[in-house]
Amino acid sequence: MWKFLRLGFVVAGLTVLGAAQVHADPDTSDTRLLTQPAISAKNIAFIYSEDLWVADQDGKNPRRLTTDIGVESNPVFSPDGQTIAFSAQYDGNTDVYTIPVTGGTATRLTWHPGPDIVRGFTPDGKVLFASNRNVYSNRHMQLFTVDRLASVSDLVADTAGALIGALAADVFFFSRVVDWPPARR
Repeated sequence: MWKFLRLGFVVAGLTVLGAAQVHADPDTSDTRLLTQPAISAKNIAFIYSEDLWVADQDGKNPRRLTTDIGVESNPVFSPDGQTIAFSAQYDGNTDVYTIPVTGGTATRLTWHPGPDIVRGFTPDGKVLFASNRNVYSNRHMQLFTVDRLASVSDLVADTAGALIGALAADVFFFSRVVDWPPARR
């Protein structure tokens, strides 16, 4: 009986050690899976190991901006290059957050239960994001803006089915996905 008990302790110990290795810090000297880059005049932001990182434009001085257990994605620089907007899944839902390029605490801007996916900034500094919050099904998205100071979301014109968009001066460009994935025939 003691033999089985000892075997159980060994297996439990190896399981704990294995779990500890899963949550180890990423190896910054062997970074092959940098994803979703965003470029400003001075910096590059990217996702690595499901966290948001920023580096100088030449790739030097990389530093991690987020360390939460959630998954960060879609980083975008503000027009002045001082703030990064990104989407993150911290509470089981994807919402819009901002963080200064210099680091600090991320600020949550959206609270809707559907996914809010960052797409860019408007020329006046509002965050542009795609969401299905006002549509009849989860298959379609619309573009919204949210003010970084007030956290109030506004629908951007008639953008039903829009997934990607950009505002340049007074012109708005977006792509419309009418039926995605395409219906099988």
